[in-house]
Amino acid sequence: GLGLSTVYGIVKQSGGAIFVYSEPGYGTAFKILLPAAEASPADTCAAEKPLALSGNETILLAEDEEGVRKFIRDVLCAEGYRVVEGVNGRHALECAAKGEPIHLLITDLVMPETGGMELARRFSELRPGTPIVLMSGYSDRAISPGLAEAVIEKPLTPGALLRTVREILNKRQSPPPSLPTK
Repeated sequence: GLGLSTVYGIVKQSGGAIFVYSEPGYGTAFKILLPAAEASPADTCAAEKPLALSGNETILLAEDEEGVRKFIRDVLCAEGYRVVEGVNGRHALECAAKGEPIHLLITDLVMPETGGMELARRFSELRPGTPIVLMSGYSDRAISPGLAEAVIEKPLTPGALLRTVREILNKRQSPPPSLPTK
């Protein structure tokens, strides 16, 4: 169809060439040659500094699967974060109500008793302005827009988790709001 002609046009516009080798019963091979790009010293010096992934903020983690919770806790603690663990949504709300600073909530979407969406809604009422990250192994779950800063799909990698956490926390440089004292 149009795929090969599109590739051919792009290669020719770039000053390159395409060579084709085909043999019945063995298939076809395409060799694409493109001219080398010349990078100026200014381009190589302007490379972005990598995002530092470590921190010292307190993160409330709500995850009912012990193995997943331990993995996430270990990844975060290895980078200096303090992790408060909630074994389910109800327990995480109890931890949030204690009044200590919490800079971020990371919650699984599917949990018994109080699910992640309900936890996020109630947590945002309790701690307005504190960012929330939802995790889910189900990409087709409905998520309320505006409730979470980000959604991370499981299985997650340490790098993706740390980048998401650091980017969100960097947006929120002010200290977290404390609970009102009576």
